[in-house]
Amino acid sequence: MTRILFVSSQSSCRNRIAGAVITKLARDLGMEERLQINLAAVGEMSGVLLDISLQKLLEERGIERPLETLPLLQNRDYDQYDLLIGMDRRDLREMYHTCGGDFSDKMSLLLDRTSHPGDVLELQEVTDLPPVLEQIREGCLGLLEQLQKL
Repeated sequence: MTRILFVSSQSSCRNRIAGAVITKLARDLGMEERLQINLAAVGEMSGVLLDISLQKLLEERGIERPLETLPLLQNRDYDQYDLLIGMDRRDLREMYHTCGGDFSDKMSLLLDRTSHPGDVLELQEVTDLPPVLEQIREGCLGLLEQLQKL
C-alpha cells in the first residue's frame, strides 16, 4: 500500500480537492485498495470553509465533498508516508521546514507528474474551479500512472 499525504496551506482547499479527486480516480481504475490518502495543512491559519457553490460544482462532477479542516503537518508525518505532495512551491518550502528536509526524496509538487510542472493555480473564486480542477486531475492521473508501474 502506498501512503500519500496531500499538503497545502490551511487557507487553501486544493489539497482537499486533490484528495477527493485521486480517491475517485483510484476507485475508477481499481486502485483504491493500493492507496491510503490523507491530508494535512501547513501554515497558521485555521481552516476555510468551502463556498456552497464550489461544493455543488464538485458534487456535479462526481467528486465527494472535501474535508473542511485539516490537521497541521507534523515532523513525524515524513516517516509515516511514502509520498508528501504539495500544491505549490510555498507548500513545499513549509513541508521541508516542518519535516527538516527531504532525505528520502518523498516530497514533490502534484504537477511534477505532468508535462507542465509547477504550482497548482490558487482557487480564489468559484469561476477558478475548472482550470484548477483540470490541473489537479492531470496531476492525480500522472501520479496514479507512476504508481501503476511500481
